[in-house]
Amino acid sequence: MKQRKHVMFDIDGTLVQSFEFDEQVFVEAVFEISGLDIDQNWASYPHVTDWGLIRSFCEKQASVNEFAAWYPAIKACFIDKISDYVKHYPVQPIPGAIAFFETLSADERYQVSIATGGWLETAKLKLKSAGFNINDTQVYSSNDHYEREQIMALAATSKKMNYFGDASWDKKACQRLGYNFIGVGPRVQHAQHIENYLDPNRALNFIC
Repeated sequence: MKQRKHVMFDIDGTLVQSFEFDEQVFVEAVFEISGLDIDQNWASYPHVTDWGLIRSFCEKQASVNEFAAWYPAIKACFIDKISDYVKHYPVQPIPGAIAFFETLSADERYQVSIATGGWLETAKLKLKSAGFNINDTQVYSSNDHYEREQIMALAATSKKMNYFGDASWDKKACQRLGYNFIGVGPRVQHAQHIENYLDPNRALNFIC
């Protein structure tokens, strides 16, 4: 039997329009717990994941005892804030993303998974709010590792992987892992690029 093509998706900015509010809520949660502002130049961090950002922030700003207290508190605060946000402001999917995701998930030629730098709890909240059904989808997140490459590698089932992502750190991770990268939206430049999923054939043509 021919091996299925594995297609992996990021979430924020790739499947849902959540990058801006997710970033703002993250900053607010850090400040609420620590009383400090976190540097928002995300590309300067070694690991651009929720766990990785907090890890780097605490290494610079916190004592050992503070880190032990801050990490779970920041995470819990962030989850609560995202939960409250999506109750009042439903998350919007990237145009065409739900149909494209459902089409691939129902097609036996493809295996679909999600690998996000966000925490699992907030990933599920945002996807559910936007209307995605991920009951049968493997989701890997910051709950599994602080390194983006490790999160993506956990989801891998073959040597040839396809990844839809919206940021420069997604592209770099794919280059290091040898994954076929497809850029989504305005934040990343790449030869294989889509603005959204309204032309599903264009997106499909980039999958190998």
